[in-house]
Amino acid sequence: MGGWRTGRQRIGYRVSSQSRRVVAPYSWTVTTHFHVSSVHNRESISKYGLDWRRMGAAPGIAGSRQPEQPGCFLVDHESDVEWFVRMNNTGGAVDVWEVNGVDVSELVESPEGGYLYLPTVVPSRQLRLAQRDLLLTGF
Repeated sequence: MGGWRTGRQRIGYRVSSQSRRVVAPYSWTVTTHFHVSSVHNRESISKYGLDWRRMGAAPGIAGSRQPEQPGCFLVDHESDVEWFVRMNNTGGAVDVWEVNGVDVSELVESPEGGYLYLPTVVPSRQLRLAQRDLLLTGF
């Protein structure tokens, strides 16, 4: 998948085994992340941002009809984005949203699979539609 325009530096971090929160090695840890969502959510995301409580127009990437965690899953690398795009169980095409201004210390590790999610709403002003109408399936 090409066309990524992030201008970011990847920052290494680990997850605390007790709190399941990300422990960052630096005090300044704002980076660019990505979120994959059904194209059916595009209008809502554009208007309200990333808000798991508004889930309903389409199933989640893993096919769930309700949020798996109280937050929005984010990744910070192209290979992880491609993984979620290929995982697509929404029944249609997906969009990739660039998410800016996330402090990695706010991310929480999901107990199922170890993916990271942000347990707060991400306002639309922090989002940019990076890729649209992708339809890749299978691994």
